[in-house]
Amino acid sequence: MAYLSRVIRFNKITRKNLLDENKRGEGKWEKEVDPKLIKFRVTFDPPLEVGELIKYGFYTWDEKYFPSTMEELYRRYNMNYSMEGITIGQPTYYAKITINLPWVPKNVKAEKVLVVTLDGPHEGVEIQSEHRLAADRNKITLELWQPDYGTYFIKW
Repeated sequence: MAYLSRVIRFNKITRKNLLDENKRGEGKWEKEVDPKLIKFRVTFDPPLEVGELIKYGFYTWDEKYFPSTMEELYRRYNMNYSMEGITIGQPTYYAKITINLPWVPKNVKAEKVLVVTLDGPHEGVEIQSEHRLAADRNKITLELWQPDYGTYFIKW
């Protein structure tokens, strides 16, 4: 039986068609949990079209998934960094990831990961598309313009 995280808060999904205000659609959260990973997915019905703007977010915390020290992170997952990301699987004009941490991270970088595995560590490459990474104290933001398909991560 999979352990379910005790704290997961999904923000409301907003969807707006900038080209045709009469078009309506919805987004729905899906969650998949296993002992090492929590996967969240948003599905759209009908599928997104050119000209649509979407916004969503989530908050999650659980000590069984998220170590509280770098030593514990390395011991559990063989990783010396933490990361959060997004997968772009359809043509996208603009994507933005914002992470608010309860502390100020020492090192922040963004990269595209070619192969994502459950065991890590993940080897990344430089992001080729136009992008901007900004770290302001405990808030990290990655903006991507016309990103290639793939998975993009912020690491700290």
